[in-house]
Amino acid sequence: MPIRIMKKMLTRFFGKQAKPCEFVDWLRFANPGMLEPGNIYCIEYAIEHLPSCNPVIEIGSFCGLSTNLIGFYLQKNRKKNRLITSDKWIFEGGEHQEKQLEGTSITHAEYRNFVKESYIRNISFFSREHLPYTIETFSDDFFTLWKAGSTEIDVLGRETHLGGPLSFSMIRRTEAAGAYARSLMRSSITAGMKLSPPIRTIW
Repeated sequence: MPIRIMKKMLTRFFGKQAKPCEFVDWLRFANPGMLEPGNIYCIEYAIEHLPSCNPVIEIGSFCGLSTNLIGFYLQKNRKKNRLITSDKWIFEGGEHQEKQLEGTSITHAEYRNFVKESYIRNISFFSREHLPYTIETFSDDFFTLWKAGSTEIDVLGRETHLGGPLSFSMIRRTEAAGAYARSLMRSSITAGMKLSPPIRTIW
């Protein structure tokens, strides 16, 4: 689906919310993440209307909230699409891994490992019936691997093949959003629907 059509969809869906769901409510209580309620509506809609059985990708997974939501809606709608995500867990301002968080003895490396381990724990629990394949890499490198049709080992030690057209892509709108978009364009990937959610933490 062309980006211009997806933008029109997002405009039309502004202010709408996903159908009430007990699982989603409990998930959002326990799994920290960065989603607006309207993002959940768009994820639900996108999964219900996937244009193909091609993979779904997510760039930027953090602690797994959106990953678990995508996996849940895939399972709920009996979709067989593989969910493949990418995250390096190197955050803006945390490039110097040995640096400590202000006022603490916690280093950025320790913080990174904590978030990554939280992600693995969260997907292993909430998405155990539809586990995603998560490649620990930056977006530019991920799309390079995708274009090359590479076979990679995910964070759970499983092998998965990258490459080919997509049905849905979710790309985080952060300071690096421009780099993500350039990666997507350079990759020559034929993509379906796209969603680029804003960053706002919901506990």
